[in-house]
This record gives sequence, C-alpha cells and structure tokens, in this order.
Amino acid sequence: MTGYTSMAAPVWDWRGEVKFAISLVGSRTTLQFDRASAHVQALLESAARATAAIGGASPDSDRTPAPTRTNDSTQVSIKSRHTTAGAHP
Repeated sequence: MTGYTSMAAPVWDWRGEVKFAISLVGSRTTLQFDRASAHVQALLESAARATAAIGGASPDSDRTPAPTRTNDSTQVSIKSRHTTAGAHP
C-alpha cells in the first residue's frame, strides 16, 4: 500500500505572523512539488488570497518562499510529510 504526502503554505496575519495554514494532501505519485507545478502555484495563490482576505501581510512580501520538503512543523514554507497508509504521523 502506498503512503500519502502533503504540503502547506502559511496564511499571515497583519503582524506578519502565521495565523493559519492551507494544505494539500495527495499520493506520492500524484502530488507535484516543483515550484512551477500547478499544485504549488494553486497552493501559494490560495494562501496569498487568504492572507489578503484577513488583512495580513507576509514578512517577505517582496518574495514568495520556495517550496521545501520537511517534517519540521516549525518551518514556515511549503512543507511535506510522508507516511505509509494507516500510520499516524
């Protein structure tokens, strides 16, 4: 059985602090992580719209963070978590 993977992007508040996160979950074979992929672009655009909707601003407003894969939940960028089906992360 194959596992799943996910990525998330921050939604910033007016102080430039992370208020929420928006995530995508999919199978390792279908979810695309390269920056130019439709998945990453849709996630970043959704996070930017949500940030604007709550009156927020990214501390790096001039640049968007590059997607990264990590299991470190404190990192603020696109994150990825891999696990096998049935396992609890």
